Amino acid sequence: MYLGTAEGIHNTQHKELSQDAIYAASFRDHLFVTASGNDAMDVDATVMSPPSFGLTNMISVAAVKQNERTGELEFWQNSNFGVNSTLLAAPGVQIVSTWPGNSLAFYTGTSMAAPHVAGAAALLRSATRGKLSNAEIKQILLDTAQPLDSLKERVRNGGMLDLEAAMKRALSLVTPAAGPFPASSNPSSPAASSPVADERLARISGSLVGQMAREP
Repeated sequence: MYLGTAEGIHNTQHKELSQDAIYAASFRDHLFVTASGNDAMDVDATVMSPPSFGLTNMISVAAVKQNERTGELEFWQNSNFGVNSTLLAAPGVQIVSTWPGNSLAFYTGTSMAAPHVAGAAALLRSATRGKLSNAEIKQILLDTAQPLDSLKERVRNGGMLDLEAAMKRALSLVTPAAGPFPASSNPSSPAASSPVADERLARISGSLVGQMAREP
């Protein structure tokens, strides 16, 4: 979800209502993933709605692109950023999306990056069959992010979404480990990976990971 524009242009009452609604949803374990915006602005310094809210049940997402010369992923220069407000990055340049008329088109922007993270959160929730809260899923996504030098001082943890690592971490927390000792019933206590977890990981995340790797 992205409702943003610069402070002073955005209706203040609308901003406050949006912030209150997202905050209230945190008590029902709702996670909101928002695009950080496409103004090349520091949303820590210039308040944007909702990327600057900084609520605990939000993930504001910056965009990365593929360097045409090296092929490496790097920060997209038009993406908004902020080491306090922007928590994660994901591919956002030349992303294929649906288009009216039953067709597809390529789009660029943080509104293309945010759905990668929202989809990843949904996959983790589904794969773990609701055994992890959305707060725990958010933390897994942040803890397993892939560091990129170009994201330092722009994104809080300096990292980009790594779905494979996040899925493996999530499944390890809910899948009993093999061995003579029972796995912890506490979902925040890491457990060793198992063949069951590895098989489910391959089935659920394999195709999407490949898709992300092929994106231009």
